[in-house]
Amino acid sequence: MINQKRTRQIKRLLERIGIINKLHCKLDTDTVEKKLKYEIIDEALTHTSAQLKINHERLEFLGD
Repeated sequence: MINQKRTRQIKRLLERIGIINKLHCKLDTDTVEKKLKYEIIDEALTHTSAQLKINHERLEFLGD
């Protein structure tokens, strides 16, 4: 499960690059569905070199 600090970091990133504003919504971290979206974004942004269990490799494999 992604922690609150990382969720806030991802939310700020999405706001800075305009994704949240383009969707005309704010991601609500209280719902399971929305948390899942943050977890997927976190996974996509985590490089293998971070040596964490969850990283972009699974998503990269799915993209191939």
